[in-house]
Parts: sequence; C-alpha cells; structure tokens
Amino acid sequence: MRVVVVAQLLGALGLAAGGTAGGLLAEHLTGTPAAAGLPLAALVLGSGISCVIHTYIHTYIHTYIHTYIHTYIHIASNESVDVAKEQ
Repeated sequence: MRVVVVAQLLGALGLAAGGTAGGLLAEHLTGTPAAAGLPLAALVLGSGISCVIHTYIHTYIHTYIHTYIHTYIHIASNESVDVAKEQ
C-alpha cells in the first residue's frame, strides 16, 4: 500500500511541476503573461476530449458484448431445450 501512495504522490508532483513549467515556458516564449494558461487549458481540453471518446468506445463495446452474450445464451438455451424434446 505504501508503494501505491508514494507512486500517487510522485505522479501528482510530476503533473503539478509539468503544468507549472509549461505555463512558465509559454510565458517566456510568447513574452506575455496571458499565454501562461494555454498549456494547462490544452491539457484540460485534451483530457475532456479523450474522456468523451473513451466513454463512446466503452459504451459501444459494452453494448456489443452484452448483446452477443445474451444472444449466445438464448441460442444455447434453445438448443438444449430442442435436444431435450428429441430425447
């Protein structure tokens, strides 16, 4: 459990340092403080878009698998009933 906590702390520290460094770099490259928020805005926008895509894919796959399993169970149960009737 300690390893997980330390890994989470280091990951959060790295993310915070990356966001800060990105803002400072953007300000330095453009020469205006207004651009300091652009890297973090791009990070948030990218995360939001990836969440929407992930949700769409997950929903599609879940629906497909759910339908396939129920169809297979239905076919299998009908076949077992038919076999029982023949005997």
